[in-house]
Amino acid sequence: MTRFFAVFITSLLVLTTSLLSCRERGDANNVSLPSDGAFVGLRDVQARLTLTDAADAHPEMRVTSVSDLWFVALDVPLPCDGDICRATIDVDVGSYKALLIISAVDRCGSRRNVLRYTGRVESDHWQSVDVSLDLESAAFDADNDGVIDVLEATACGRFDLDDGIALPRFCDPVGESCCIDEVGLSGGQMTFAGRAAHTLPYDHDGVAGDDVVTVGEFVLDSTEFTWGALERCVAAGACLENQPEHPARLALVAGVDRALPVQGLTPTQAAAACAWFGRRLPRDAEWDFAAADRGTGPRARFPFDVNVGTAVGCTVSDAAPAAAFRAAGRACGDGKPVRVGSFITSAVTRGVGTPVSELAGNVAEWTVIGSGDGSVDEADFVVLRGGGVSSFLELLENDLPLVFAVGDDDARIATISAIAGFRCAADVVDTTPAEPACPADGVSPAPP
Repeated sequence: MTRFFAVFITSLLVLTTSLLSCRERGDANNVSLPSDGAFVGLRDVQARLTLTDAADAHPEMRVTSVSDLWFVALDVPLPCDGDICRATIDVDVGSYKALLIISAVDRCGSRRNVLRYTGRVESDHWQSVDVSLDLESAAFDADNDGVIDVLEATACGRFDLDDGIALPRFCDPVGESCCIDEVGLSGGQMTFAGRAAHTLPYDHDGVAGDDVVTVGEFVLDSTEFTWGALERCVAAGACLENQPEHPARLALVAGVDRALPVQGLTPTQAAAACAWFGRRLPRDAEWDFAAADRGTGPRARFPFDVNVGTAVGCTVSDAAPAAAFRAAGRACGDGKPVRVGSFITSAVTRGVGTPVSELAGNVAEWTVIGSGDGSVDEADFVVLRGGGVSSFLELLENDLPLVFAVGDDDARIATISAIAGFRCAADVVDTTPAEPACPADGVSPAPP
């Protein structure tokens, strides 16, 4: 018998590499290695090892864990604790092909093979040997980047479909716990009736005076686009495809609060993210209508209502009205955006549906001018609205949009995108189900 020690690690950090190293120890004792954190979204991780000789026969293997002993001729299960699978393995002297399969259970209770590693075990006498197994395939690699990385592992979705991961495009407060962003407004939308003659605070059509436009009925997301939403879009291969070094993708891999608003996407990238969700960037007139229209009265100074002489608070604990911005001479947090939906007491409630939060403050939001469908490619201008957490109060005002000409100002647009955010809009209320239904009990497909 040749005794070799193998430690198979399936932690999140190792999953993002192309090599799984399994090192042996001469004393053949079990070794506990630190975990890099359990899988989020994958349950009951299991590993199985198969060895095959030149005649396609399977040697007898003995695997000893802390308290269990197996004698299996075909393959052996490797005991897993959280996201670590480890064992000491005894096997006859010889040359063998090695196959390691990692499987997991999705939210619907179906087990699927997720990772496949292959390599060789070579030994001609009793000894301890070093074994390296290469990643051969990563099932459910929805963005086709060659590995099942932290994005696929953490995004809420189902792994029980033959064509890979099926991610829900919409999440609501009563959806799967891994899908919602842990804020009460997540997934909500508000419908605004619009106006036949809405006055905008600028002139871009060459006609003297402020533009007067028709704003039809539209729907505005209740929160700014979150990192959790971007995570699902990236995992599906619809956002930042083939851009593994994009700062936003690196932020997702490093770990970011999923309920914070996304920053760092250009208007084109933001529009693509909205499009995957069946939505679009808001037309600037729509954003302005939601923020400034007060019926028959004059335009409002801010999206939230402010009485004359009332101070605007800058922290969540301040009395309404309040928003995340930089108030001169006041402590307003750490200068970083807060979780979406934090300033609910100052949210817009003038439409029908879920209130719209942080329309001013937190992160400035992209809108478009001159596009009928929210497409940046057909827009004449892109606009930043509402100011952000580092803005002074004046930049939160409805009458101070920052307008950039598409084409002429592309360099400035790319630079300012680092701190810009966005929210999505639509022409009609979305009715897409929040989550695909699980198969009926007892009919989940068997693992391949």
